[in-house]
Amino acid sequence: GDQAAETHTENVNYNANYSVISPTITGYTPNQEVVSGTMGTEPVTVNVIYTVNSYEITTSVNPTAGGSVTGANSYNYGASATLTATANEGYTFVNWTKNGSEVSTNATYTFTVTEAGEYSANFSLNSHLLTIHYVYSDQTPAANDYTATLDYGAEYNVASPVITGYTADQLNVSGNMPDEDVTVTVTYGTDVHTLTIHYVYATGGTAHADEVRQIAYGAEYSITSPAITGYTPDVATVSGTMGTADVTVDVIYSINSYNLTVNYKYADGTTAATSHTESLNYNAN
Repeated sequence: GDQAAETHTENVNYNANYSVISPTITGYTPNQEVVSGTMGTEPVTVNVIYTVNSYEITTSVNPTAGGSVTGANSYNYGASATLTATANEGYTFVNWTKNGSEVSTNATYTFTVTEAGEYSANFSLNSHLLTIHYVYSDQTPAANDYTATLDYGAEYNVASPVITGYTADQLNVSGNMPDEDVTVTVTYGTDVHTLTIHYVYATGGTAHADEVRQIAYGAEYSITSPAITGYTPDVATVSGTMGTADVTVDVIYSINSYNLTVNYKYADGTTAATSHTESLNYNAN
C-alpha cells in the first residue's frame, strides 16, 4: 500500500465532467489509466492501484550443440535475474548477447530486469593440434612431423609415409579429435628378409644342407661356401647387402678332375716307353 505517486486533487463543479490521466510509473501498470466521470453532490475519492509489471526473460543457445543455459523465467520489474551458461564438451562459452549486442562475457550474468528480453548464450567450437612424430626404433627422426589443427569431433585418417626398408607400427593414424591436443608417435622397424643359399651338385642333387638366415634391410652379409672334398663351388663366398626382398642363391659344386701320369722306365732309369697321361674325375676308377 505504499504511495506510488503524488495525490491528484482538484475542485470540480456539480454535474461537471472530469477526466484525469493516471501518471506513468516505470515498471508498473495502473488499474485505471484514466479516472473519469461526472461530479455528483459529494466529494469523490478514487484509489488507483499500481501493480508491478512482470517481464519474460527468455534464452537461446548458439549453436544449439554448444551448451545449456538456466535462468529463463518471468521476473518482476526491478528484480535481479541470473542467467548461467554451461559449455558442452568441445565448446567454449564466448558471451551473452541481446538483440545481437554483447551484454556480458561472463558465463554467469546477473542483471536488473526492466523489460522483457531474449538473451543468447554463444559458444565456439574448440580446435586442437594433432601432431604425429615418425621415428626409427632408436627414436631418431624417420620423417618430418605431421601437424594439423582440427575441430573437436573432427575425423582424421593420416597414412604413415612409406620408407624403403622399414615398416611402420601404424600404417594409418586415425580417430576423432577429442577436446585436447593429440600427439602420436609412429615407430618404424627395420624390415627383415630371408637369405637362402642352396648348395647343389652340377649334375643334380643336394651337395650340402641349405644355409638360411634372417638379415635386416641394409645389413651386409658374407657366407663362405662349405668345403666338399673333390668339388669346387662356383661361388666361394656369397656376399652382398640385404635389399627390400628375400634373396635366394644357388651355389653349384662341380667335380674336380686330376691328371693321372704313368711313366715307363727301365731298371736303369731310362725311358722305356712314352708316358701315359689322362685326366680323371675325383673318385673315378
